[in-house]
Amino acid sequence: MPIEITKEPSPPFSPLERGNHRKNDEKRLEKACMEFESILIYQMIKTMRQTIPQAGFMPDSKERNIFQGLFDEEISRAVSKRGGLGVGKTLYQQMRKNKGEILTKEGGSK
Repeated sequence: MPIEITKEPSPPFSPLERGNHRKNDEKRLEKACMEFESILIYQMIKTMRQTIPQAGFMPDSKERNIFQGLFDEEISRAVSKRGGLGVGKTLYQQMRKNKGEILTKEGGSK
C-alpha cells in the first residue's frame, strides 16, 4: 500500500506579508537597475580608455590590464551609487510603473 503525503494548501499571504514581499521586490528591482547602470558606466569608461594612449608608471602588461579593469569597475560602481547618469533611476521608475500597469490589467493589486 503506497503512502500518500498530502500537503495542506498554504494560506494566502496576509496583508502584512504581501506588503513585505512587495517591498523586497521593489528593493531587488532597484538594485538590478543600479547594477545595470553600473555596467553601462563601466562599458563607457572602458571604451573611453581605449581612445587615449597608454601612459603611466606601469608598463603595458596583462597585470596592468587586470588592475585597470578592476579599477574601472569600482569607479563605475561608485558613480552609480552616487546617482550616476540617472539611467538606473529612470529605468527603475519606468519598470515599477509598467509592473503596476501589468498587475492592474491582470486583475492583481498594485
